[in-house]
Amino acid sequence: MIQSSRLYTITIKYTLVFASLLLASGLWLFILQGSFREAALTKSLEGVLEVAVPHLFAISVLAFVLSHFLLFVESIDKKKVLKFIVMLYLTILLENVSHYFISLEFQIFVWIHLLALFAMVLGFAWLIYTIARKG
Repeated sequence: MIQSSRLYTITIKYTLVFASLLLASGLWLFILQGSFREAALTKSLEGVLEVAVPHLFAISVLAFVLSHFLLFVESIDKKKVLKFIVMLYLTILLENVSHYFISLEFQIFVWIHLLALFAMVLGFAWLIYTIARKG
């Protein structure tokens, strides 16, 4: 269990609600985008960088904050937690880098992007669920 004061618990709960809403709104905007392939193919390198750089930074910061909460959950093996954190960051990187290859019209990266996005969303969902349940 997380050993904390009431303020620490409130902070964790607020962060989990914020992360859940952020995840849900991001997925909703992705679905509303329509044809992902067409939108990605029309972007130039500058357009890809305008999207990827802020997303890479923001998503990584969110993963950093949430993973630190996970490190305080005592009932989970720390080696598994570290492996999960590394895999989460790799999916974040792959999800952002795939935009560049999609803009170069490598069709396989549309599927790689979708798989990385799915893995990233599942990773964040598991992270939020585990912290909320065990914290």
